[in-house]
Amino acid sequence: MQDDLVDAVTIAFGIRNVAQRDEVLRDCFRVLKPGGRIQIMEPGFLAVPVLGRAYRWYFDHVMPVVGNVLSGTDYAYTYLSETVYAFPSDEGFVRSLQRAGFVDAGVTFVTYGIARIYEGRKPPAKPATGRAPR
Repeated sequence: MQDDLVDAVTIAFGIRNVAQRDEVLRDCFRVLKPGGRIQIMEPGFLAVPVLGRAYRWYFDHVMPVVGNVLSGTDYAYTYLSETVYAFPSDEGFVRSLQRAGFVDAGVTFVTYGIARIYEGRKPPAKPATGRAPR
């Protein structure tokens, strides 16, 4: 795919499953037009202390069992739990966006942190200096 092609890149509930995450983020940066935006949504944990502990208990003990039964698998929701725990911290993933070249990188909590939206922007193109090369 060519450079500077798209205005936006969005990924929902998928980047945590990518082994070469930094490489994918660099590729997303490459295909974005200057000023383009990236938004990535991933599951997380409640950011409210007491409710957060209760949610983690549900996430660890109830959701995998019920989810696997309802989905007819013995691994899908167990895998979900494993990948959410293995995903970098909010600060760590924001740093990954910054290493890929994104500016204004940050995270927004959705539903008190059960989901997170990580965002960044490719800097605008630098204006030409108007000078001929020597």
